[in-house]
Amino acid sequence: MNSTAPVLPLELLYLIINAIDTSSSNGRQSLSACSYTNRSFTTLCQERFFRDVEISCICLIETDHTLNFADSEQTTSHKLLTLLAASPHIGSYIQNLTVIVSSPRPRSSGEHSNTSESPFSLYTIIPQLPHLMGFLMPADGLLNWANLEDRMRDVLLSVVQRVTKLDLNMLTYVPVSIFSGCSKLQELRISLLLINRTEMASFPMGDVQLQSLEVGVNLRRPRSHALWFKQPSSPINLSQLRRLILSDRWSTVIDEIREILALCSNTFEELDFWVDQNSTYQPPYPKQPLDLGSFTNLRYLTIRSYTRPYLRPSRGQENDISYITATLKSLPFLLLHHKQVQLDVVVYIDHLPNFDTEVALLPWSDFIDLLDDDSISCYFAHVRLSIMRVLQTTSPALPTDASFEMLTNILDKNKGLKKLRTKGILTYGTFEYFLP
Repeated sequence: MNSTAPVLPLELLYLIINAIDTSSSNGRQSLSACSYTNRSFTTLCQERFFRDVEISCICLIETDHTLNFADSEQTTSHKLLTLLAASPHIGSYIQNLTVIVSSPRPRSSGEHSNTSESPFSLYTIIPQLPHLMGFLMPADGLLNWANLEDRMRDVLLSVVQRVTKLDLNMLTYVPVSIFSGCSKLQELRISLLLINRTEMASFPMGDVQLQSLEVGVNLRRPRSHALWFKQPSSPINLSQLRRLILSDRWSTVIDEIREILALCSNTFEELDFWVDQNSTYQPPYPKQPLDLGSFTNLRYLTIRSYTRPYLRPSRGQENDISYITATLKSLPFLLLHHKQVQLDVVVYIDHLPNFDTEVALLPWSDFIDLLDDDSISCYFAHVRLSIMRVLQTTSPALPTDASFEMLTNILDKNKGLKKLRTKGILTYGTFEYFLP
């Protein structure tokens, strides 16, 4: 190949290289090999390789409970800083930065605190990323915003104003006021927000038009989601929301999902939520299912259930599978397009001793009857059923024998499910073991 000019147009080369999966070792090796072809390939491969960067750091608890972030020999944040010092142009390639923070621990006597001479490397890295679009701290909610060292809070405040995608799920009690004026922000993942009504009153109302919202796992306590966005002076506006994910089964309450959805419009396209009505953290089982009748543009629907079959209807609750079916019946089928909705149902099953035989005996009949109706099933692009078998925390390790073949053998013992599968209406998804 001519070393000065590629044979293929740069636009086509960009599409090819952009499709390489850099999360796999094979993908990274492919990029590395391509980069030696010529200068054009070198630039294209570097842009792809460094577009999404992940670094790690440690979190240290000071005697006054302040949380300090730092580098260590085992972390990689300082390595990125060293790379940028040698090749400053790489900073312009980084669009998404993920920061993996270790579980907080007290500072040992031999560890020095950050100083102006040797600050935490992230503080120097961020100003060198002019095209940063995404900033992610994806761990479950562990750290209180109020306990962060001042320098980290200042850096996060500056990042929030710059990015379109933000994941602060690791932090709890994040003041909702920090989002005021963040007109670029489109995707947000958080675990717990703090509302200061007096402070919020001075900010513009609803200037953050979110398109995607995920409420992640918060390890501290259940809380109300809807209150964060219902306040008249809240800077976060959900009227243009297209995607809502509620991934914390411990604090997902159906009534609150209704309240959040009421703030959305018919632009809404994707919903992923938990039904956990058997949990002791839940209110009494709702009489009315979640109503999706106004969302005519819905394309992706994921419903997750954590069911405990040993809790029988004698205690007064209906079963989750019937509730899932009732929710599906609320879809505006007459206003949907053919094959519009992709449906995923994920059922976590706990405390079922004779698992291989009793899963098929769960109350699937309403679910089967709904999907067996051709006038309804035609609106689903796919219906995928996945099963997660919950093991007890005393289990020494997760078994490795879960497979698609096992799931097929288990679910096909129910004649109705098998019929739907053989007709091509229902597919079986993943079968995995899960430790709560």
